[in-house]
Amino acid sequence: MEGAAKEYYTVHEMCAKTGVTRKTLFYYARQGILMPAAYAGSQHQKLYDDTALRRLHRILQYKEAGLQLKEIRALLAGKAEHTEVYEEAEKRIQAQILRYEKQLMSLAELRKKDTV
Repeated sequence: MEGAAKEYYTVHEMCAKTGVTRKTLFYYARQGILMPAAYAGSQHQKLYDDTALRRLHRILQYKEAGLQLKEIRALLAGKAEHTEVYEEAEKRIQAQILRYEKQLMSLAELRKKDTV
């Protein structure tokens, strides 16, 4: 019994499946967090497999949750505990929220002064 042929996705297909740009895919490759599974043709076209597709979805989930690239890299490499990274990200996001709340209060004060 022969194994099924491995399915590969081109850069264009990966972008269509995930909504990321070519630039983002290439950036992630330069950062070492998402490498092509294979290369094809004389132009060395980048090809991605299902494992890479799942990894990209995970990266996008991490980004959506507010994780920084260095944190994502550490998680994917198994060099960081998820709980610690999540707690640090939560602290950072809470601090951002406080800064935004202060800005909103300052803006409200300015609006009040300018309408008087």
